[in-house]
Amino acid sequence: MGLTSTAGLPGLRTAREAKLITQIHLAELSGVNRSTISDLEVGSRNAHFRTIHQLAAALGVDPQLLLVEPPPAPRRSSRSKGERKA
Repeated sequence: MGLTSTAGLPGLRTAREAKLITQIHLAELSGVNRSTISDLEVGSRNAHFRTIHQLAAALGVDPQLLLVEPPPAPRRSSRSKGERKA
C-alpha cells in the first residue's frame, strides 16, 4: 500500500501550463501515464508521493507547488477596448 496525498494535485495544471507543455509531453518527461495526469488535474484520483515527485521533477518545480490551489486569475474588465467610461 503506497502513501497518498489528498485528492488530486490542485496546482498541477497551472504548473504544467506555465511551462507550456501538454499532458502528453509531461507524461513523456515524467514517466507518469497521461490519463493519470488528467485525473490528478481534475481531482478524481489521489496522488502517490512518488508520482508527485516525478511530476515536480519533470516540471522543475517544488513538489509543494503541486499540492496547493493556485490563486484565482485576475478578473478582466467587461468593457470592450473601444468603450469608455461615462
